[in-house]
Amino acid sequence: ITLREYAYNSARNSNFPEWREFARRLDPTIWWPVFVLDTEQALEDISAKFSGCEIFGEATWNVALRMALYERAWLNLGVNNGPMALCWLNDRTRYITYKMVTLSVPQTGIPFMRSRGFEPNQSLPSATAFQKWVWEDDTLGVIRREFDAMVTTIELAEKDMLATAL
Repeated sequence: ITLREYAYNSARNSNFPEWREFARRLDPTIWWPVFVLDTEQALEDISAKFSGCEIFGEATWNVALRMALYERAWLNLGVNNGPMALCWLNDRTRYITYKMVTLSVPQTGIPFMRSRGFEPNQSLPSATAFQKWVWEDDTLGVIRREFDAMVTTIELAEKDMLATAL
């Protein structure tokens, strides 16, 4: 889970309480959620805020390590921000990027997105079946709905590959 917690255009930031609750509710016998912090917050005292959460601090500062994490992760989650673009440009990653638009921020408003060739409710044309842009805010319900749908997509594809291999 890649967080955006930046002072500039803070309306674009991750809804941290919702992400923490999402991670807390995951079955720990199946999932191991790991947070990658925004560099702006990485030097702050985060002990209370992230109590009980796994943090991979080194990936915050090391782009090659971050990319390796993104490639090895079963699924990457985050909001529209610079670090998530690493996933968008790499077909070896699986991701869901939430909050593609923030209407109060010109750089992520619909007119700007359209001017760049992006249409609402669509992912990148180069996206694989395991790569998705979600044009809704990162609320617990939306995070969970899209996560569950992607889990199903990935698991069905893995079953199909296994059946084909046999």
